Amino acid sequence: MATITSSNLREFTAGLDDMMEKDVREFAGMAVRRVALAIDRALVMSTPVGNPDLWKRPAPKGYVGGRARANWIPTLGTPATSEVDRRDKSGAATIALLTPITAKFRLGDGTIFLSSNIPYINRLNEGHSTQAPSGFVEMAIEQGLREAFR
Repeated sequence: MATITSSNLREFTAGLDDMMEKDVREFAGMAVRRVALAIDRALVMSTPVGNPDLWKRPAPKGYVGGRARANWIPTLGTPATSEVDRRDKSGAATIALLTPITAKFRLGDGTIFLSSNIPYINRLNEGHSTQAPSGFVEMAIEQGLREAFR
């Protein structure tokens, strides 16, 4: 017959506390990853892609849109400080860049950043493009938060 002592009870309670803390940390980390992925998807897809048919002037020869969309750079720990020379009209390749970062993320590892350093991203967010409303970045963040917790 087993005897429950205060020592056994303390060990049992400490074990439960450790298990609950680990589960809560894992759940919180999963929630952060889910939010980051949802915001990234909304942000990339709401970023306008240049459409010369809507422009007042002709596009430069060889123009390919999607630079603004391709320049949402995900990083862990510190924000990106440069821009990339690529185009991504569909957004799929840019969205895929976050997956390996979120896979490595654990609560307490730092911050997941989604940065764009192209010189005209603020103008786009202020409504410069007819393809995206003013404040599309903030709207994408709100949309991502809603989607992450559905």
